[in-house]
Amino acid sequence: MEVKIPEEIKGAVALTSEDLERIGQGGYEILEYVNRGMTRAAFRVRERRGHVDRTKIMKLPFLEIDPRDSALAFAAAQRKDRNLAEVLIENQISHPYIAEVHDAFQLSDGRTVIVETDYPGAVDLETALKTMGPIRDKERAEGIFRKGLQALSYLNLEKRIVHRDVKPSNVLLLPNGDIKLTDLQTATKINAFDESQVFTLGGASFNPPENLNTWLSGNDVRFLHGSDAYGWAATFYYLLTGHAPVNYKVIAVSKGLKNLVRDSEDLAEVHMGITHEIIRNTLKTTKPGEPLEAIVKVGRKWATRVDPVEHDFMVRAAIEEVPRQYRKMFYNVLRSGGPKAIRNIKGLQLAFEKTKRGVFGRFADGIAFGARYILPSAVAAGVAGLCIYGGIVQSGKERKPTMADVLRGVDYRNFSLENILEGPDRNYVLDVIVPCMEDARERLPKLEAFDKSRISLGTEHSHVVIRLNKRLVSSWLRACYLSRYQKRLMGEGNDRRLAPSFVPFDFALISGSGIMRTPDVATDLTKIALGAQYLKLCLGPKRNVADVLADYISSKEVINTAIARTESISYFPRIVSEGEHGGRIEVGYRRFLPPAEQEFVDMATALYAITDEDGQVHWDRIPRLNFVPGTYSRLTIPSR
Repeated sequence: MEVKIPEEIKGAVALTSEDLERIGQGGYEILEYVNRGMTRAAFRVRERRGHVDRTKIMKLPFLEIDPRDSALAFAAAQRKDRNLAEVLIENQISHPYIAEVHDAFQLSDGRTVIVETDYPGAVDLETALKTMGPIRDKERAEGIFRKGLQALSYLNLEKRIVHRDVKPSNVLLLPNGDIKLTDLQTATKINAFDESQVFTLGGASFNPPENLNTWLSGNDVRFLHGSDAYGWAATFYYLLTGHAPVNYKVIAVSKGLKNLVRDSEDLAEVHMGITHEIIRNTLKTTKPGEPLEAIVKVGRKWATRVDPVEHDFMVRAAIEEVPRQYRKMFYNVLRSGGPKAIRNIKGLQLAFEKTKRGVFGRFADGIAFGARYILPSAVAAGVAGLCIYGGIVQSGKERKPTMADVLRGVDYRNFSLENILEGPDRNYVLDVIVPCMEDARERLPKLEAFDKSRISLGTEHSHVVIRLNKRLVSSWLRACYLSRYQKRLMGEGNDRRLAPSFVPFDFALISGSGIMRTPDVATDLTKIALGAQYLKLCLGPKRNVADVLADYISSKEVINTAIARTESISYFPRIVSEGEHGGRIEVGYRRFLPPAEQEFVDMATALYAITDEDGQVHWDRIPRLNFVPGTYSRLTIPSR
């Protein structure tokens, strides 16, 4: 029998003539390659037995799995025959939304081949969404979610079986709208604890962080059905957005390299001399049989564990992309833990049913906001007043719109500030900011060795949730961390600010973000989020970055005093047009700002000039001065 197998997986499948003979003896003829996962490849086959002539899907296990690509799948493959385990599990179940296994047999080397029902026109959710994009039809998306809940409730509650690898690629979407949950290779009895308790790499982003951390620490995991609740909620999120709520990747490394990761905490740092390519090259030279350990990739950072605080921060940012009615459900399921965390299918079902009051709840939310100010007239309205009361009762504890909600409604992600390096004033600006660029080039790499995760997370959150431009946010945030006058910027009394973002204390106190109650005890990431909201208030049309940042870090009184003393409304020196003041040079109100605030604005403006729209700094963009430094910045104050 001639089999067409793609070259990239031919070695992994490794079928011998004896294997092909066994496949033929089973009445199967391989027709075409369908797709591949981390541990096996799927082929469409023709089954011919007596009067039976139909197509099926045959799944052939890989002979070997590269731990450099799949630490978790590699570990699973080393334990026991997961394909045989899948057959044993499938023999116990029968459900309309779970794929059926019709046959199983072993190859010459002991690998178990599985034959499943072929569903013509079916495609897994991951492939479907990559082709057509997220599902925007609410009824269709919820229909898929409900069917998955039914399948998992059957497994978890009736059969006491946990799937353990729920993810988009393991859910088939049929042309009629039904689904089929597939790949029960890692399924096991709830509370089971044996040598097979691992999950595959593909599910790393769809498993609770506490499971990842337990496994990364070198311990086995006692899997409860919380794995399935988390995975199906994350899959529903994927359905609505086209991506996972939080992305994790796990790879295997030698013990020595793992220790290096633990020491550096960030393998993306070039100045540390450690990059992802070095990891892969190191793994390629690993001796056979040398012990391998795992590390996890979070965004651009490699670490030895998932940080629960960072995880929850990323979840908060992620849920802003979904309709408001689902956000509380998603947060309680996807968070790192705690008393309100949902870790079972029944809890997920109840949380989902609560979202069905979303339309009326949102109506009541708006009523509650207005009722604070128009309650007397609302009560006098009689029947209307009763409707309002009913709406408030129905809405329960849902909060009213806050300043944070209002700010999020304005999208500044593609907003561009005026270019301060264009026009005749260019040299006056460069004379101030180029020294700051050189200073940042020397200090920023060392700083980001310790605080890069906060900078990258803060930038991403501000872009996704607050809807700010990454270039502006990253420049502002780096300047906060680079400031040499942090104690001065924190101020005191009415001018008090909160490090590391130096957001005004009073703004943080009244912002109503819902993330915090007492600004003093808020996390750094929360203060960064509040700072981004305040920065957004400073934006406006026809403004340049220096004026925006000066408004952020200085009070109105300080700026107005500086403007009055310099007779200039521009932060940097500028040449006033001939027709207005005869070509006079305005010194810029920068001159009379306090040194700490002046340094902050200068540094943030300098970084903005050499940062791209993705928030990445390009040191090669630092311009060369064609004049002696200080030539343009030493200007006298205009006489009156």
